[in-house]
Amino acid sequence: MDTEKITLAELAPGSGLFVHHGGPRITDPFTVCDGYTAAYAAHSPGTLYLAGTGSVEAYENDVFLIPPGAVFRFLPIKGLRRMDVYYCYFSLDAVGKHITEILSEQFAHFRRLIDCSEKYIRAADTACRDIRDIFIRMIDEELSALPCSGEALSGFLRVLLVKLLRASESHAAANNHSRMTDEAVRYINKHMYEKISLAGIAGHLKLSPSLVCRRFKADTGMTTAQFINRVRTEKIKDILKNTSKPVEAIPEMFSCSPEHLKRMFKSLTGMSMTEYRGKYNYKSPARDDE
Repeated sequence: MDTEKITLAELAPGSGLFVHHGGPRITDPFTVCDGYTAAYAAHSPGTLYLAGTGSVEAYENDVFLIPPGAVFRFLPIKGLRRMDVYYCYFSLDAVGKHITEILSEQFAHFRRLIDCSEKYIRAADTACRDIRDIFIRMIDEELSALPCSGEALSGFLRVLLVKLLRASESHAAANNHSRMTDEAVRYINKHMYEKISLAGIAGHLKLSPSLVCRRFKADTGMTTAQFINRVRTEKIKDILKNTSKPVEAIPEMFSCSPEHLKRMFKSLTGMSMTEYRGKYNYKSPARDDE
């Protein structure tokens, strides 16, 4: 199957920004060689086929951000003859260097898309259809061909990206919060002996630290730091109860200060490590008396 190659240099020479309504026809796969694609599933559901990634369900009012060079196409679900899609092709020059830097700093998944470590970004439009309305206004502006259309389109594009990136974080939280927390717990358990930070957990999950912090606390009732302390405390309790490892050697197992571990352990158990060992170790006479 042939791949249609689209270039912004031909579609929008000078501006680096082009918007259109894709219409109902099923097309061959295509790629925008020199620009990003924002695509909005306007009036019916379907499937996004993305080379190297596979198929992704595209519900009505879903919006996708796809990097340059990606080969893709939208197809309607079985039984439907059409799938209307609004397209916006743009270069980062059209966004502006300063705005791009701000968005990259604020939205980690956008930075990863630019760095080619993210295949695409997906979001669901708001109940008020804010993103759809921006697409429609951009298409109308493109068709008007007024002298000031270029500046107006660039302004709409920046608003579109902010709303899309914010909505993508909300979409992830609404649909993947339990999975996100489970994955965070697995990561903490796997790396409990190492230095763990909220930023490190968020990087592993490919989400923003603020979103991980908020969602994790809502699901567990604890911050990530509190949960890490409890996991480490339970591990130390297990070592103290079921091994003969010297107490003074236990803090050396963890990549944090011994003083911190000692304070943490006493705060959560009410005993020092030595006291806990004396009371609960499997060889302890005190335990035999219980």
